Amino acid sequence: MYRYDNGDADVVFEDGSTLRTRAIIMGVGAQPNVEWLATSGLEIDNGMVVDSNQLCHDRVGAVGDVASFPWSGATHVRIEHWQVATDHAGALARHWMTGEQSPALIPYFWSDQYGKKIQMLGHPRPDDDVVRVKDTGEGQWLGVYSRDGIVTGLVALNQPRALMLSKPLLEQPTALDEALTTMPWAPSPTG
Repeated sequence: MYRYDNGDADVVFEDGSTLRTRAIIMGVGAQPNVEWLATSGLEIDNGMVVDSNQLCHDRVGAVGDVASFPWSGATHVRIEHWQVATDHAGALARHWMTGEQSPALIPYFWSDQYGKKIQMLGHPRPDDDVVRVKDTGEGQWLGVYSRDGIVTGLVALNQPRALMLSKPLLEQPTALDEALTTMPWAPSPTG
C-alpha cells in the first residue's frame, strides 16, 4: 500500500492491480487459538465444541469467541460478540452452581452506529429469506429471516421493543406463516 500526501491510498492486490481510495476499513475476524488443545481429547472444530451448558467435558467449559455451541438443532456456531460471551458465562456458571440444564441460548448482538441501533437475534445464514414485517417509514424497521419456512433470525433498526417481543419465535422452531399471523406486529405495506 502506498499513501499519498492528500490522504489517498493505493491498495495493491495479489494480481498486481491497484485501487485508489480515501479510506480503508479492515475486518480481520478472529481465529480461535486452540491449537494447544490438539492433544487434550477435547473436540475441536472451529473452536471448542460445547453442549448447551457450555461444557466441552464434565469439568471443562468454554465461552465466548472460542466456543462452538449448538444452535438450531445439530448446527454448531461460533459468534464473536461480547454479548454472546456474557450469555455463555452466565449459562455455564448457572449449570455448575445448580446442575440445571441451561435453556437454549439465542444468539444476540447489537451495535449503535451513527445514532441508529442495529440488533439481531438468531443466526441466519446469508442465503436465508428475509421479509420486512414492521416498517415505520422513518428509519425504523424489523425483518424476519427464514429457511425452509422456519424462522431463523430477526434483525431490527431502531425497533428494540418489537425485536424483544419477537424472541419467542426463536425459542422453538416456528413457521414463518405462524410468525406473520401471531406476533404483535403486522406486515407493512412494503412487505
